[in-house]
Amino acid sequence: MPWINWAKYSVPEVVFFITGSVMWVVAYIAMLRNDFKNKTLSIPIINVCLNFTWEAMCAFVFFPDMGLILVIGYWMWFVIDCFIVYSMFKYGKTQIRQPFLLRFYYPMLIIALAGAFLTQWFWMSGGGPGPLDGWEYPMSPVTAYTINLVMSVCYIGLLWIPNFKGNLKIIGWMKGLGTGLISVMFYLHYDDLSEPKNAYLFVLYILCALFDALYIYLLYKPQLLKAKVSEA
Repeated sequence: MPWINWAKYSVPEVVFFITGSVMWVVAYIAMLRNDFKNKTLSIPIINVCLNFTWEAMCAFVFFPDMGLILVIGYWMWFVIDCFIVYSMFKYGKTQIRQPFLLRFYYPMLIIALAGAFLTQWFWMSGGGPGPLDGWEYPMSPVTAYTINLVMSVCYIGLLWIPNFKGNLKIIGWMKGLGTGLISVMFYLHYDDLSEPKNAYLFVLYILCALFDALYIYLLYKPQLLKAKVSEA
């Protein structure tokens, strides 16, 4: 495997993807620093489970076809994700307000991780018409952006948790810009919108961008959140 697969990916595509990935690394580091400083979890619980299993499979099973440099990058992301999973088990209860859910918190995490693994495995590997003999493309953008949309929506939900310390502007900006640059890369790479999968991806790019922009906007407008709470 070459360091970078220039035969399949252009220079702009590689630059957009690597730059966006670096921004996501900055976001992850900011999350972990905040987690251990404030004893909280700075990423929605469901997305810790979804991200961990997705990055494990992309790092060790469904290798990206952009080149060895990206495979190594996924290995590094997986290591970072291990710390985030640890943070989820240790501090994730700060996102839970229902006593019933708190009582079964750890069993639910195990079920969520197992469910995320199984659904992504069969989606990416089995039974469908896609290029990987599943419902996926190389680099797994369909799975990744479906997960990313869930994350973008769930982050907005974290804004309404009382006294929650996991909402940081640097996280909002880095994950939003990082996702945006990677969206541009995939749009350039899969630019034929005549196929349903590509149209689906295009819609995901737009929705992720809109919800990420809304999250950033609300981070700078805390008075809007208070107004909503008082109205409820």
